[in-house]
Amino acid sequence: MPPRRLRLFGRTVEAWVDGTSAGRTLAEELALYPEAAPDAEPDLVVRLGDTAPARPLATNPSTHAEHASGFTARYTVATVAYHFEESRLRELGIQINTPRSPLWRQAQRFADMQFSTRDDRAGIVFHELALVPAAALDPERVPVHASALEAPDGSVTLFGGTGGVGKTSLCIELCLHSGHRFVADDIAVLGPDGHVFPNLAYPKIYGYNLTDNDPLREAVFAERGPLDRAHWHLHQLRGLDKVRRRAAPDVLYGSFSRAGGPVRRYVLLARGHTPTLRLDPVSPAEAAALSVSVLEAELGDFLNHLRWHAYNRRLLGMPPLATASDVASRWRSGLEKALDGAECLIARVPAGMEHGAFKRSMREALAV
Repeated sequence: MPPRRLRLFGRTVEAWVDGTSAGRTLAEELALYPEAAPDAEPDLVVRLGDTAPARPLATNPSTHAEHASGFTARYTVATVAYHFEESRLRELGIQINTPRSPLWRQAQRFADMQFSTRDDRAGIVFHELALVPAAALDPERVPVHASALEAPDGSVTLFGGTGGVGKTSLCIELCLHSGHRFVADDIAVLGPDGHVFPNLAYPKIYGYNLTDNDPLREAVFAERGPLDRAHWHLHQLRGLDKVRRRAAPDVLYGSFSRAGGPVRRYVLLARGHTPTLRLDPVSPAEAAALSVSVLEAELGDFLNHLRWHAYNRRLLGMPPLATASDVASRWRSGLEKALDGAECLIARVPAGMEHGAFKRSMREALAV
């Protein structure tokens, strides 16, 4: 298949996909992004199905292979090769790690909370192991573990925090009932001027997101078969946070933003021992510091490979192309700059607050 040049996070990305099941899945998800200008030179090249580097210079540990232009990292679901040019990430190769046994593939699918095969996760791999790390290494971009939505006036609200605090739930609530549009579900990417770029990776919808929301449930399960539905009902018996599905943002919300917009408000959600929900103002510097702590945990596997990269380069007598400490430091300063002028808040949420009450209280507190 010929490559496609797309605008992703404000950059021109040349994406090469093959005709495999993973390639078709990825091509469908990438179709949401706008095309780049025909004569635009790519800032980044991503190739699905091609991770073969030159002869490794070192393999410490066995899941990490160092080569002249960067390194190859073996994750659970995929192997990704990161190639640099003059200390700038320029090319990535992705290989989905698929079990050879068909029986084992089906067993893994049924055990998986998404009821997905490795090939079905091509979109997740592309975004989480390729595109987001590329943004993380970009000196003019900073990722944030946050959902993002565009208000009717064109500004963007970010909901940040750790997993399970209600970011996606608020995104759903405001997009379906308050005229907002989807921008990002899990990782938002900001420019130095505070512009939030769309991350159109399919949103992850958990069991608790569908509570008392029949229209959303119908949208999520519209084209899913009986085995898929049976898997959902069985897994939700373990807990509503133990089962999820991914669906295209236009299927879930009807529309989404292709351009993003300036961040106007950043709300860090935190659950704890507080009697009532309240919003406390916080400085951009403190919001940035808290956010980097969360991001370091979320991107921990990639940061570990940056540490192995620095270790191997030191063994080889070569300077590292990027280090985890430098990247985290730049995230903090970049995010503080991007949030300058935005309203930064900490939403302190009672730990046991019922889901519906949480959404109602947040809408009242934010006056939306």
